[in-house]
Amino acid sequence: MEPFFCASKLIEQLRAGVFKINFRAEETLYLPRYKGSTLRGAFGAALRQIMCATKQPDCNTCLLGEQCLYCSTFETFRGNRAVARPYVIEPPLTEKTMYTPEEPFQFGLVLIGPALDHFPYLVIALQAMGENGIGRGRGRMCLENIEAMHPLRLPKQIYESTSNVINTIDDMFITTPDLLTEKEYKELGIEFMTPVRLTRQGKLQDEFTFELLVRALLRRFHDLCPWVAVPRGVHDELLEQAKQISTSSNSLTWFDWERYSSRQKGRMKLGGLVGKVSLQGELTPFIPLLRWGEVLHVGKNTVFGLGKYRLL
Repeated sequence: MEPFFCASKLIEQLRAGVFKINFRAEETLYLPRYKGSTLRGAFGAALRQIMCATKQPDCNTCLLGEQCLYCSTFETFRGNRAVARPYVIEPPLTEKTMYTPEEPFQFGLVLIGPALDHFPYLVIALQAMGENGIGRGRGRMCLENIEAMHPLRLPKQIYESTSNVINTIDDMFITTPDLLTEKEYKELGIEFMTPVRLTRQGKLQDEFTFELLVRALLRRFHDLCPWVAVPRGVHDELLEQAKQISTSSNSLTWFDWERYSSRQKGRMKLGGLVGKVSLQGELTPFIPLLRWGEVLHVGKNTVFGLGKYRLL
């Protein structure tokens, strides 16, 4: 069980909150089939709108950049240093593209680490996001309520628009002990529900291996908790063990998704693997990593909701 202990030590300082955001359409909403990029853009613009004091076009040259909630949450770089963003937008998986007035519209939001400490500001940003409108035609919507989700507890309503009060969320934070199990695992299935973009040496991979997935998970956790020092030997041991896990069945296929990038002034293809894979071997040491990956997603472009999977 020593590897199991080592794997859990890697992520013991992580904490996250999973929230279901419930809007009601006030006007007709025209949205793309995959809504992650649209939601991320609208949420980010609303947060910048309410937080920006200087109104400078470039956050990297702003004197308040280090203290700004928008910068710490949404900006990809701080100076010349790339940083992981402490949130994930989980768009609805339906390909529905039109919502009529009074129709509910829901999506998920995962907040990680310090982002949880600023939750009231993010609620105000969600309110502004609805008032500003989203999608083609900027259809407006009203934030009705927010629910916190936890693997060991019933959902808890933490915000309701009629009272405009935010209830405590500390008891709904997810930590590593919430995800641990003493069960031994020799077989496991994984379903990738949104395209997972796994890379090796900076190059996107179109073939799945368990070692590639574990490597991506370790990279994600270190990006989110860069202050945690882990001996290199722990990584090497886990990766060597990951190479011993075999794939008993694989129905993964490549799926291409396009988004428009306002920064690059053009359309970008963000393809990845979707479908199911079955694994066999000594999987127990990897369960803490895999359970956290269910919460935080894995691979490139997780902020749009890519890399979402569930264990079967």
